[in-house]
Amino acid sequence: MDAHTIEDAIFWHSEIINELSVEIYSISAKPWPNAVKAQTAADLAELQSRHGAILHRLTGIVARNEQFVWQPQFLCKK
Repeated sequence: MDAHTIEDAIFWHSEIINELSVEIYSISAKPWPNAVKAQTAADLAELQSRHGAILHRLTGIVARNEQFVWQPQFLCKK
């Protein structure tokens, strides 16, 4: 939501993916029941996958030099 360009969005999605990797790795050290650890890791991995798909689409747009109309989320009507 804070990105103003495709390049900004690529940067922030990459940062989120990296942070999720750290969180997924650190779950094993948590004093939680194994089932909670497994579900939390799966949930975080799903988020990481979603950000990865977005990152893939954005880098493809840049690589193909496609025209892209940027609409930050807070401007979009639901």
